[in-house]
Amino acid sequence: MTVWHLSQTYQLVMIFLCALFMAIVGAQRENEITKNLLVTGFLIMFQNVGYLMLLSSDNLKEAIIAVRIEYMGTAYLVTFMMMFVLQYCKREMKRWLKVSLLLFDSLVLLGVWSCEISKIYYSSLAFAAEPLPHLERGMVRYMSWHLC
Repeated sequence: MTVWHLSQTYQLVMIFLCALFMAIVGAQRENEITKNLLVTGFLIMFQNVGYLMLLSSDNLKEAIIAVRIEYMGTAYLVTFMMMFVLQYCKREMKRWLKVSLLLFDSLVLLGVWSCEISKIYYSSLAFAAEPLPHLERGMVRYMSWHLC
């Protein structure tokens, strides 16, 4: 089995596990903690679906679409995980902080979705097929909390 097949298989397993996780959490008694945990599972699944699409892409256009889908999960993941942890620890997150973080996440997502027409998030994009299909991205600004 090549690296290509291993990485593709890994993403499929993760998507299945996320769907299983969401089914288990969704069957629980509904409250704010389970809602945030369910959203977190959904975001992780989106991230894995996007990365699987990126691994299956053959050109720049397909890779950009895959990265956009991946970021639909990635952009909000840290915020919702933090909200879940704080709720689980019975700590309150100030409304202004929650709104600020979600607004920032939305700006990151907007920057990624508009990458072909603006340089807000990426200064350049190129597709590379080796060793695995991926986008080579030139960063204009470090806008998110994770490395791209």
